Amino acid sequence: MIYTLRPKINDEQEQFFSPALIEFPSWQDVGFTNPALDFSAHLPIPIEFVGDLEYLSAIDFPSVVPTMPLVSAHLLTALRAAGDFPFRTYPTRIYSNTIEVLVQGPSNSTRTAFKVDDPALYTERFVIVQLLQHTDALDPQRSLYADTRQRPVKPRRANDVDNPRGFLNSNRIERLVLTEEESTLPGVFMFPQFGEWMCSDRTVQACFDAGVTGVEFEHIPVPLASGARQVIGGFRYFTDAQLDQVPD
Repeated sequence: MIYTLRPKINDEQEQFFSPALIEFPSWQDVGFTNPALDFSAHLPIPIEFVGDLEYLSAIDFPSVVPTMPLVSAHLLTALRAAGDFPFRTYPTRIYSNTIEVLVQGPSNSTRTAFKVDDPALYTERFVIVQLLQHTDALDPQRSLYADTRQRPVKPRRANDVDNPRGFLNSNRIERLVLTEEESTLPGVFMFPQFGEWMCSDRTVQACFDAGVTGVEFEHIPVPLASGARQVIGGFRYFTDAQLDQVPD
């Protein structure tokens, strides 16, 4: 079974507790979903945020923009235990939201010159993790994706789907077929077609054994009964016989 790996957080928690990036020049152009890009020479060291330190002390995968995955050393160790992978880390510092007005400018959210020396007012237990390679293990001919441009929604073979705006949405995968055994997959990975972290059962078990917190796993395809379906119609769990009926 393949899963997406996401921060476990509800909308209310995200509003009040999710770390907020302290903006730096061209921060909108920085994303860590492309393994080929190295931002090391172009980022502030550390990358700074503001957040609720008490809340952050109890979780391993705080919510932040998907292109900047904040990961604790505890979670990173568990992921690697399930299957090592090449990665790069970027150090971060998250300041207490009690001093937000001191470290973050009111007009443009950039860093002020205020110096913070008290370690009780920040945490450095998280790093941003960038995977350094894609896992090209998706069988695009036998995997199906919901074509939401049609009504009713039609399933299409993944290699027939073109998304000029970027990555495809994993919630619309109707059938996921791999070209290799799940046991060979790394602890966390990204398919080239999708910008989300994914993993197998080994990673779920490794995180459970390690007592990782603040992480949720949603298996692919998403069951229609879960309510997570965001488009009309549904073609979950295609059989081989049904696959043969999908036009090329």
